Amino acid sequence: MGGLYQRILKLSCIGALRKCRSAIIASMKTPIPRFLPLFNLVVLLLVLPLGETRALLYPPVGDADYYASSLAIFLPDELAVVDVTMSQAALDSLLADPWSDEYRRCSVRFRNSVIDEVVDNVGIRVRGNTSRAAIKKSWKLSFNTFVPDRKFHGLEKMNLNGEHNDPSIIRSSLAMDLYRKTQTASSRTHHVLLKINDGSQVDGVQIHVEQIDEEFVQAWFANKDSSLYKCLFKGARANLNWVWPGDGDAYKNLGGGETYEEKNLDSPNYADLAEFIDFINQSSDALFADELGKRFSLDNFLRAMATDVAVGNWDNYWFGANNYYLFFNADSGRFEYIPYDVDNTFGVDFLGTNWATRPWLTWGDGGYGSEGGELPSLIRRILLHEPYRNQIRRYLRELVEGPFFLPAMENRIDQVKELIGPFAFAGSYDDGNMDWGYTREMFHESYTAPDAYRDWAWGWDYGLKPYILDRNSFLYGTVAPVDPLPKIRINELQSSNNATIADEWGDFDDWVEVINAGTVSLQLGGLFLSDTVSNPTRFEFPDTILAPGSFLLIWCDSEPEEGPWHSEFSLSSAGEQLGLFHRSSEGMAPLDTLRFGPIPSDWSRARIPDGLGDWEFTHHPTPGRGNETVAVPEGAGLEKALAIWPNPITENSEISFQMSIAGSAKLRVISPSGREVFNAEGEFPAGAGRFYWDGCDLRGRALPAGLYLIRIETGGRRANGKILILR
Repeated sequence: MGGLYQRILKLSCIGALRKCRSAIIASMKTPIPRFLPLFNLVVLLLVLPLGETRALLYPPVGDADYYASSLAIFLPDELAVVDVTMSQAALDSLLADPWSDEYRRCSVRFRNSVIDEVVDNVGIRVRGNTSRAAIKKSWKLSFNTFVPDRKFHGLEKMNLNGEHNDPSIIRSSLAMDLYRKTQTASSRTHHVLLKINDGSQVDGVQIHVEQIDEEFVQAWFANKDSSLYKCLFKGARANLNWVWPGDGDAYKNLGGGETYEEKNLDSPNYADLAEFIDFINQSSDALFADELGKRFSLDNFLRAMATDVAVGNWDNYWFGANNYYLFFNADSGRFEYIPYDVDNTFGVDFLGTNWATRPWLTWGDGGYGSEGGELPSLIRRILLHEPYRNQIRRYLRELVEGPFFLPAMENRIDQVKELIGPFAFAGSYDDGNMDWGYTREMFHESYTAPDAYRDWAWGWDYGLKPYILDRNSFLYGTVAPVDPLPKIRINELQSSNNATIADEWGDFDDWVEVINAGTVSLQLGGLFLSDTVSNPTRFEFPDTILAPGSFLLIWCDSEPEEGPWHSEFSLSSAGEQLGLFHRSSEGMAPLDTLRFGPIPSDWSRARIPDGLGDWEFTHHPTPGRGNETVAVPEGAGLEKALAIWPNPITENSEISFQMSIAGSAKLRVISPSGREVFNAEGEFPAGAGRFYWDGCDLRGRALPAGLYLIRIETGGRRANGKILILR
């Protein structure tokens, strides 16, 4: 690699994890799918968050292309280098007519710490909407236009966005990060240094934003053969309002065919979209509340709206009837909502509005997405239903108390700034040759200034960090907490039942046990259990009352005809996902979810203690009654709880524990936002074991103040403690 990339590699702080990725890919002499069992294990270790129980069950699991691009392309701690070579005449033509969608041929060299590869016969064009007129343009690379069916490490396309409105070149990436942290299906991102030819015309830092296409929906929803609509305020508002005469052609032709543009099918008829819009606009209030969650990814949408309100995304559906995708998942019969194009966020403003102090409930009032003084129809009707409003409030509170909080975001922000700073507004965009006159000095200043809203009407009206501080403070003070969700929990499950317990028909089938972990009786009628997050309605609980502390078994045998407590799905012995979901009328919020791996025959996974504890393997399943303490498996074990001293941490804290027999142990430190920030491993004799921790992350950077989870794992057992950092 050349000197430039060596410099970037140094700035990227690449460690053992990236070297491991590189070694894995380099060892694969044949396409990844042939190595899928090994590949799945690698990705679970390198890509997925640690721990089994999560708010939801994203990111996708089981898609080889998604894994391949996660390992080789979407490395958020690095600045990849993309060198494009093409004829000068073709580049001049693209710059002279950026509105053309015609691809030109080029060669692409892509470099990071994992790969250094050249791909020929790649298509390139300018992309975007209004950004096509910008000085710093956004570009689309297509690997399958001139070579059909080709993919580059799982990707058919790359969107290299110029982010011309954002002087910090980070806002859309931060917004997408927050969508994923709130478990919303959304694009991955990373930064690249793009140069075309000699760099005299195009040479600068861009953000690669994952393409939303058939590969994206296949990874997230396990279906790529249905309608995918790109919805833009282009020619007309994408407000989901009813348009006469209400048939497919009415929406197909709206805005000259660009308002709801179908991107996936050869001959779309728009009938699914027309039926959905008719339901939104014509159904009674009672039917709307009862059926919306069965026809639409309602909870996902409410999470996305809460995230938009937090980050100040005014160019969205709620305010602007703009910038989203709808995917009709024919397997579930539901539309999935996918946010898109989120650069106008975190205080970027062109409308004379201080988004840091805008109330959540009136977020869209007076927006350009409204028509005749009314909000876009879907959000208008949602806000009329109190449980849906409460769900948005719940997610706003979760955001401001968790990931949308400067101490939780600042390390990542500073890391990216350090990574891209030496190259920001350099190259062809140096010396003020940039939209809005942005310069390298403005790049550095924009992270902290201005420290309050200013109405300059040219985008940069708020410093990035001051916006987060002020918006968080405003929402924390104005969004009231919401009553907790019902405390029903998945308590135990068995995916391979040979002799443990038989159902009323004498069959030894898979089963799931739920518990009322609350203090009041629960009416279960209308709640749902599913093994597929994108299809949460697979089993609907019959009307029944579950008393506090009581248990209930659901037979997961794919035999619903056998009775009301038999589901239409079975559990996979290789592992999968499970979720409990609220009623549609309550927003279909996830009440409890987990992802589990293989379970030996006649063993189970059980919470210990019931309803609250960590998930443990047990070879003494207890269906319908309280879970027993798990015997220590072969290998090392923990004898008692952790001792942590001093606590709060000063310079170093000692984390001590007792090993029943000699073996290995691992320390994990989990941040208040649920992210692993430090880990260590060691071999210990029987008796006392100790780790020492100095309050820093794996790169030696001091972590922000907060309460951190300390976890010791050994031989299938774990012990937890907490440690406080004060700064």
